[in-house]
Amino acid sequence: MLVRKPLNDTTCCPRHPIWCDAMRFKISHGHKRVISIIENFLRAGEVPEGVDYEPSEPGEDEGQSQRPTPQRPGVVQEIGRDAGRKGTPEQAMMLSPTEMREWKRQLKAEKNRPKQLEDHIKRVETREGDAHTLDVRVFSCSPLSPEIEATLNDEHTIFEKYLDKVHNADKDTRGRENFEETCLETSLVSIDDEEVVAAGAPKFGTYHQQYWLDGHKLIAVGVVDLLPGCLSSVYFFNHPRYSWLNLGTFSALWEIAYVRNLHRTYGGTVPAYANFKYYTMGHYIHSCPKMNYKSGFSPSYLTCPVTYTWVPVDQCKRLLDQNKYSRLSQVDVEDPLTIPPDDEVMVQLPLSEELTSALIEGSYTVEGDAVVTTLADAKELLDENDVELIHEWVNLVRNTGSMCIVSRKRAGAP
Repeated sequence: MLVRKPLNDTTCCPRHPIWCDAMRFKISHGHKRVISIIENFLRAGEVPEGVDYEPSEPGEDEGQSQRPTPQRPGVVQEIGRDAGRKGTPEQAMMLSPTEMREWKRQLKAEKNRPKQLEDHIKRVETREGDAHTLDVRVFSCSPLSPEIEATLNDEHTIFEKYLDKVHNADKDTRGRENFEETCLETSLVSIDDEEVVAAGAPKFGTYHQQYWLDGHKLIAVGVVDLLPGCLSSVYFFNHPRYSWLNLGTFSALWEIAYVRNLHRTYGGTVPAYANFKYYTMGHYIHSCPKMNYKSGFSPSYLTCPVTYTWVPVDQCKRLLDQNKYSRLSQVDVEDPLTIPPDDEVMVQLPLSEELTSALIEGSYTVEGDAVVTTLADAKELLDENDVELIHEWVNLVRNTGSMCIVSRKRAGAP
């Protein structure tokens, strides 16, 4: 597995991980305008003034599957926060006087509360008489689901046109090999968590979010990683014909709402989702105008390259306006990430009689089929390249991570 850490102090374009606190997200007026454009198009086919848009004909170049992908039950969940709390006046007539008062109180509170992200997302849900429909279908990429496999040609068609129109990419970059490397290959392995499976929650792994217009036209794809603690937006591409719909911004709003829904639905009962509260769009490059939109999802934070603490993005932007590389956290924030010495770096090695006999008694413990000891005690038994790799890793992550290395040298070998 390749681990990348940007050298922000030497590169021309420093990049910082950016995080959004999804549970405290506040929608902006610009985000509301994007949703309004989509809503007007879905309701009445309205297109903003000045947009050159011609509806496609059957069989034209957008991702139009000959066999529209069926929606599996439970693949797309209702993201409205009032899911499961709907009621009708007829049902209310069956309530007791006390329950009736509580029902009216809830209706009044619901009417007076400020609109949340979910309320705006629900504006694009299908209604009777709509000119168009838009639905989001989520399928696993690890392992590759049959639904994605059946629409790979459609996805690649859109990928090609997006890179050609938006990025003026060359033929190789737009090709099938790069498409599969960018959108399909993943180092994440979906593991069966009994509590996750029992609750019906999505497993952690890589997913494709497919945006379907009118049920049979694939017009955009979002690639995301569902990780412990956060949803990571890996890549997004859409058909250039629909660029005026601002689906990139809408997809981010949908994904933030998705995080909120998963946490509210499973956070209280499934330990793996207890801290699932964050949304990340990868890196933020302050000098790149195309990335400015990432800072508009509030509240968002950048990771300080010195202390590795989260700092509000507005505070960071003022510092980065003055210097392209800067410590982002306050000076009174200590750097907790000191490089630990070898006698504090723990390593785990395959259990063998040769290994235990070579180590000093009392310098290790046996955990299952592994021996746990310090790098200082195991250094002479490891390959020099492995020791160098461990030192490099420790220098990168300090005391915040772990790694596994299969050593090329066995204990007791010459």
